Amino acid sequence: MGQYFVGINQDKRQWIHPHRFGDGLKFLEFSGSASAFLAGLALLLRQSDSVGGGDWTSLSSASDRFPIVGSWAGDNVSIVGDYDESQLYMKAMDNYRDVSFEVLKAMAKDHYTRESLRAGLKWRMEPGCKEMCSDPEEEALYRDVFKGPTFQEEANSGN
Repeated sequence: MGQYFVGINQDKRQWIHPHRFGDGLKFLEFSGSASAFLAGLALLLRQSDSVGGGDWTSLSSASDRFPIVGSWAGDNVSIVGDYDESQLYMKAMDNYRDVSFEVLKAMAKDHYTRESLRAGLKWRMEPGCKEMCSDPEEEALYRDVFKGPTFQEEANSGN
């Protein structure tokens, strides 16, 4: 075994789960440079009233369409392990709301991020996968995450 971690916002009583992003639960499994979980956490913590090149999106309506983006900025946020004596991990699992899929939806609106997410989540969504895979309800949530055009596709189509 080992210690498992989640990202928790105590102020909003919300949490995000590394497995939902296709990453492992152990600290060293998601703390690498290609971590979708940490990218999701960064999107939650993003604080800016403007956008620019290389930003999440250059479309000004994006933050209106995804109010989860930046919603954790300035809050009491931690990456907490299940061995921590505070028992915050279990408290969050039992009493807080998982917002992982809301964050994934926002992330998947970017074409590059969508393809990276899809590749990283393949092991969670593969048919016939038995261990540590998503259940039918979670599979429906993943399908919803990847449904619809990306920001780039919308811009190219003139919508």
